[in-house]
Amino acid sequence: MEGGKCGIFNVKCVDVPLEQVTSVTIESSIWGQILHYSDIVVATANEKQTFKMIGNAVEFQRYCIDAKEKAQKKQTQQQADAMKKAFSAALKENQSQASQMEAPSGNKYCSSCCSKINPGAAFCSSCGAKIN
Repeated sequence: MEGGKCGIFNVKCVDVPLEQVTSVTIESSIWGQILHYSDIVVATANEKQTFKMIGNAVEFQRYCIDAKEKAQKKQTQQQADAMKKAFSAALKENQSQASQMEAPSGNKYCSSCCSKINPGAAFCSSCGAKIN
């Protein structure tokens, strides 16, 4: 949530980082229901901010929920990308060690697919990778 602003003569501005928002609720009295306005309560772990007599409370609530979901998806994607990068680096290290590994018989193995390499071969017969 970028922030909220309410009031005509006395203006109240509040900025709450989206990742700190725990809930956005709508409270409406009988008069609010008749006159189509509600109070919006934005809660964080530490406090609650109430914005009174808001005309489009449901629209604001939906916007906050959508923004929070997008931020969570982005964070999840970043974590997945970081894990993929770490796994890829570990796999390359493992393949590098496998290519340097020699069996007791003197056989060598491909660094790309770990298949046995024929002596004197320039390319792996299984995956076609160039032999170093």
